Amino acid sequence: MDTQKRQEIDHIYQAFSKVKELTDRMLQHRYFPDDPLEERVHLILQEKHEILGKLLSYLREEDLPQYSDMIEWLKIIYRDDETEKLLFQSWKRICSQNHLLEEQILNEMEELFNEMKEELEKALPDEEDFMKEAHIPYIVPTFYVEK
Repeated sequence: MDTQKRQEIDHIYQAFSKVKELTDRMLQHRYFPDDPLEERVHLILQEKHEILGKLLSYLREEDLPQYSDMIEWLKIIYRDDETEKLLFQSWKRICSQNHLLEEQILNEMEELFNEMKEELEKALPDEEDFMKEAHIPYIVPTFYVEK
C-alpha cells in the first residue's frame, strides 16, 4: 500500500478512535437509570460504542479497507450520533428545568457530544478513493462533511 493510502487510513482510525474514547466517557455519565429518555441516550451510545469497536478492529486488520465493508458501520455511527444528540438535548432541557443536575455537569456532557461531532466531521477526508465520494452524502449527513 502506498504511503498516502496508509496516512488516510491512519487518519480515519485516529478520528474514530477519538470518537470511541468520547463515547466511553459519555457512557460513564449515568444519573437516573430509571429515566426513559436517559436510557434511550445510553442505549444509542452503547450501540455506537459496539459499532466503533467493530470498525476500528476492521481498520486495524485490513491493509486496504473496502468501502463496501464499512458502509453499514458508518451509517450506524453517524445516525446514532444525530439521534443521541437530539435525545440528549431533550433530556438536558428537562434536567435544567427541574434542577435535577448542576448546569456544569450538563455542559460538560454537551461538550463531549460537540467533540464527537467535530471528530466525525473530520473523520472521512473528501479525497478518499475507496470511500467513493459520490456515495458519502447517503451515509454521512451533510452537516458532518467539512465544506
